[in-house]
Amino acid sequence: MEAEDFDEFLLNIAYQTFVLKTSYLDRLGQKEWANTGMENWAQVELILAFPIRDVPVTTIGKREKDCDLIVDNHGVELRCATAPNSSWLLGAIKKHPRAELYLFLSQTNSKLMNELGSYFKENGYAEKHKMLNEKWMVMVIKKKRILMKFGFCGAIRKCTSYGEQEKN
Repeated sequence: MEAEDFDEFLLNIAYQTFVLKTSYLDRLGQKEWANTGMENWAQVELILAFPIRDVPVTTIGKREKDCDLIVDNHGVELRCATAPNSSWLLGAIKKHPRAELYLFLSQTNSKLMNELGSYFKENGYAEKHKMLNEKWMVMVIKKKRILMKFGFCGAIRKCTSYGEQEKN
């Protein structure tokens, strides 16, 4: 699957995986459950969601791709937050800059969405999100591609976030 379509695909799978589990999310969002490993649970749920859709997923090689999961050969970094916490979520991008995509499962509010939106706009990221209910969301983030013209020949190249160039 092409990278351009994969972010939407990943968002839909994450939404389908967690939309019926919002009561679990609400429970895990309570103070007494704060350190119970929600991110590990979410990762297992996602790992189980892909094979039933004939999508390859693995954690083998994740260090080389700087991510939690490799889904259909795309490096995906997962971050979960039981409270609206932009610094925790954005830490995924700052600590794992080589991941191709970032998947957030988080409790949310308007302040969090504004903080994330500002960061993404200032730093060249694009996001798509879906609300699981009024408090929880899934979000996929990727680095925007920029089209640039070089020299007099007018050749157009796509520059990725990693500085690689693709000639069209």
